Amino acid sequence: MPPPSEQIQAEAVAWLIRLQRDQRGAGDNAAFRAWVAADPDHAVAFEAVSENWDITGGLPRDLRGAVLAPSTSNRANRRKVMAGGVAMLAGAGALAFWRSARTFQTEVGEQKHIALDDGTRIFLDTDTRLDVGFGETQRTTYLHYGQVNFQVAPDPIRPFVVNAAKAKVIAAPSNIDVRVDGQQLSVVLVKGSADIIRAPAPAEQLQAGERLVIGPQGSSRRDRPVLASLVAWQTGQAIFEDGRLGDAAAEMNRYSNVKLAIPESDARDFKVSGVYSVGDNIAFANSVALLLPVRLVQTDGNIEIVVDKARQARG
Repeated sequence: MPPPSEQIQAEAVAWLIRLQRDQRGAGDNAAFRAWVAADPDHAVAFEAVSENWDITGGLPRDLRGAVLAPSTSNRANRRKVMAGGVAMLAGAGALAFWRSARTFQTEVGEQKHIALDDGTRIFLDTDTRLDVGFGETQRTTYLHYGQVNFQVAPDPIRPFVVNAAKAKVIAAPSNIDVRVDGQQLSVVLVKGSADIIRAPAPAEQLQAGERLVIGPQGSSRRDRPVLASLVAWQTGQAIFEDGRLGDAAAEMNRYSNVKLAIPESDARDFKVSGVYSVGDNIAFANSVALLLPVRLVQTDGNIEIVVDKARQARG
């Protein structure tokens, strides 16, 4: 028996995405059942793409991409979808992806522009690893760690999927930043639209200007921040607006082998503002020492920022 056509496989992926959305209603469920009943190949395709979710999408990953044991609940969840309940996202073409995947990687302090075969442009930030594999029915990427800006090219047949942390980002033609820090995921939609799917939560659809942050334990925060500071990395800058010095130092450390250490909690809580060049931690530390009551201590090629009690006492 020949496999379902590419068009039917693409429709199956679209149904998995549609059924995940919060806005799903009785009409969607009825339309899905009608679609399944219309052609035996529809049910076959839906089962196949859901099976691929068991193979890839349902597997949690650690910071460096290690695959952990799969959950035994994935198959049960897929059966619920077939009955018209909550859907998990398809991983169509997963096996083909692993046969043809290309890996793009940057080291600390390195950034890299890449043009993909479909016209999508990607920009890898410092210390990033991304796998890319395009199949006949889906364009699939895996962001293991780091940050990538995707300028997704249109494709009427193949959705563009970013697997990151324990979620999947389904991007329409869009400009989108995706960042993975350990098991924390941040998605910033600069332009276009995108769906974020993560089991067992319902899908969320982002609009332009929105950010979704998903923590290691699954908690999420959705907001509409000032985008300039979030995309400043694309021009080699970091912008801090009354942020904690500890957080600023952690961000600067991503770009430099000269690490900043702040051993005292009081110093970590100092506030810092300004525009800084990433990769130049020495200049950042010298600037902070002029603006705040701190002094610098060099240790083994790194820099400690400590409270200058004399300056602090003078106010």
